[in-house]
Amino acid sequence: MMGANPRSQAGFGDYLDLRRVFDEREAEALIVGGQAVNFWAGKHIRILIPCVRAFLRRLIVEAHSAGNCRLALNALQQLLLSTSNREVSKVARAHGFALLQTMPLADLTRSRHPKLLSFVAKRLPAWQQSMGTRGHS
Repeated sequence: MMGANPRSQAGFGDYLDLRRVFDEREAEALIVGGQAVNFWAGKHIRILIPCVRAFLRRLIVEAHSAGNCRLALNALQQLLLSTSNREVSKVARAHGFALLQTMPLADLTRSRHPKLLSFVAKRLPAWQQSMGTRGHS
């Protein structure tokens, strides 16, 4: 993901949006470049949750070793934005996706980096509360 063109990357929220569109239209295939492609979004999202968490964990480790946490903070912020969308929340709730599990909470709370600790103190509580109240735990 790092170093690639961000416009060419599918984000976590994009998969949830696709799932919503498929649910509304009861579609079984996605047209990509003029070709029908089978798309089992639910399976992909369930796989993405631990993958996103592992990716974020790696960025946190790199932040500690390099002393620069900008990449980690940008990725964490993107996760908050993607998972806080109302449509994403609706789809996640309907399909039982545990979006809280995407966040590497243990790694963040053990962090000693001041900016990561600030993120934990200032940004995470509201996000965790919104995820809990929306039933994504």
